[in-house]
Amino acid sequence: MGAEKERAVIVAGGAGAVGEGIVRAFRKAGYAVVVPSRSAKRLEALHAAVGDGLDLVETDLSNPAAAREFATNAAARHGGIEVVVAALGGWSHTGRLLDASAEVWNRVLEDGLTSHMRTAQALAPLVATTRGVYLLINGGAADQPVPDYGPVSITAAAQAMLMRVLDQELATSGARSLTLLVDSIVATRSREHPKAQWITADEVGRLAVMLASPEAAPFAGQVVRARQLRRKAL
Repeated sequence: MGAEKERAVIVAGGAGAVGEGIVRAFRKAGYAVVVPSRSAKRLEALHAAVGDGLDLVETDLSNPAAAREFATNAAARHGGIEVVVAALGGWSHTGRLLDASAEVWNRVLEDGLTSHMRTAQALAPLVATTRGVYLLINGGAADQPVPDYGPVSITAAAQAMLMRVLDQELATSGARSLTLLVDSIVATRSREHPKAQWITADEVGRLAVMLASPEAAPFAGQVVRARQLRRKAL
């Protein structure tokens, strides 16, 4: 008999600082890991940090045609995609909400919400086909407003509703969707002098792997807080 096929995961945002930990954790768990990015330099840096064995694809998921082509090709190469992790957006100082310019608002909305909508449109059908898992990585700003980061908090909160809608739309397929809310500062390679209480990017990755497992089926449709799950995992 031939070797058992690796389960495949797409990590959208896997070339980012937190995404690197997610990629590393899924690779260690035995997944075939596909990472799309618009930046060849970021993909090269990810390869240098994580090593061989990744399927790195330079593409632009904000382009619907390119995103559909990427999804079709990734599924064909790996015999289906069982898990999609969306670790998109970032943390940026915006100043007071009442003072935010249209340029700032539109940028944060694009990075923090529209990017998730486009990614879900392109990649959620893959896990619907395999009865797999769609996992969104969100931040604590989703339910805790932070001064001078108002637009970030608003788009993070909207991500929660996006996932509630996605959960309903995937329900009949047998796929499950859920959110990992990282309610802590994340220690990454780019952060100097991390504090002991911060969660690490690799820990976020291990929690993501845990939530993608069949044992985490009871969490379907939920927002799971990293601190709580982290305590249960220890």
